Amino acid sequence: MNAKVTPKGDSHWYDKLGNPQYTVIAKGTGLPRKSNLTDARKAGWVPSVTGIISGADAKPGLVAWLQDQAIDAALTLPRIPGESLEDFKRRVMVDMEAHSEQAMELGNRIHTFAEDYVHGNAPVLIPGVEESLRQLQTWVDCTVGNRYVRTERSLASVAGFGGRCDIYGILKSGEYFAGDWKSQNVKPGNKPIFYDSFAMQLAAYSKAITENAVAGDDVPWIDRRFSVVIGTNPLNQGVWVKEWEEQVRDYAAFLNCLELWIYRNNYDPRSAL
Repeated sequence: MNAKVTPKGDSHWYDKLGNPQYTVIAKGTGLPRKSNLTDARKAGWVPSVTGIISGADAKPGLVAWLQDQAIDAALTLPRIPGESLEDFKRRVMVDMEAHSEQAMELGNRIHTFAEDYVHGNAPVLIPGVEESLRQLQTWVDCTVGNRYVRTERSLASVAGFGGRCDIYGILKSGEYFAGDWKSQNVKPGNKPIFYDSFAMQLAAYSKAITENAVAGDDVPWIDRRFSVVIGTNPLNQGVWVKEWEEQVRDYAAFLNCLELWIYRNNYDPRSAL
């Protein structure tokens, strides 16, 4: 049997109130397992914004990064005498997955650092990305300030989707904003890539935030949307920010992704809301 990469599932679900429903209790074992489409149908849950976009977007950035990781692993792993090509392929994939998990863990730590700092705490700088985090602190101080801010808020929209927005609130300028942290391994001499999916993601979050303002939130609409890329390459640290200005266009593109998701999964989450 030929070795092959098996993509890992990463579907997240939310109930109509925006509460995450990432796991359910398995009948056979009584232990938590990842929620799936069958569970969502039964409970009337909605899919995540990122899951909807991923289902429609080829994600060229992720594909290129995975290819780069695979090439690096194949070039740097020493061959074992007598090892078959298939066994070597398996070791390459194991090494590639290990690097992927390390990158995800670093991204999670950066998110936690940003959340702590926004709320006035003093998080410890992460080794290897200290300068990137200092620049992130400067951006927060100069742009966001210490006015009303919410982080990691889970939301659901009557349009049939849910998600968790990294940060939104009121800027120092008094404008309402939504933001998303993105970590990227930007190689020396290069700049980060701001994908269209970033714009669609923030457009969807902005719509959900506006809807939830009716429930008593302090952000009645979103004036500005920012993707904030934090560099994770120790040799090219920095923070790059892009403001997305076409909310109507970006949200329309997201709704097209949602329609494709509904078609492919034969499940319309809007009927559950």
